[in-house]
Amino acid sequence: MPPATGAESQRAAPVQVDVAQQQPILKQIQLTGTVTSPLVSSLSAATSGLVETVHAEEGTHVAKGDVLLTLDAELVEQQLLAAEASVAQASNANNAD
Repeated sequence: MPPATGAESQRAAPVQVDVAQQQPILKQIQLTGTVTSPLVSSLSAATSGLVETVHAEEGTHVAKGDVLLTLDAELVEQQLLAAEASVAQASNANNAD
C-alpha cells in the first residue's frame, strides 16, 4: 500500500489518555487443589512397641533429634525381665555342669 499523502497523513488516530493511579486489584481467582512437598522422609523406629504419646503431628516442622513419639515402656520392661531370666537360667545351667 503506498504511503498516505495530503489530508490522509494529517489525520491522527484517536487516543485516550488517563493518569496512572494506584488502586486495589478487584479481580480474584479462587482455586481448589492439593499441595504436595517435593521432599519425602521415611520414619522408622529402632525398636517395636505400642505408641504411648505422639509429640509431633503430621505437617509439624521437626529437626534431627526431635522426639516424635514415646513408646510404652511396659512392653520393653517385660522383654528385659524375660531376657534377664533367660541369662540367669543359662548361667545356672552352666554352673550345674
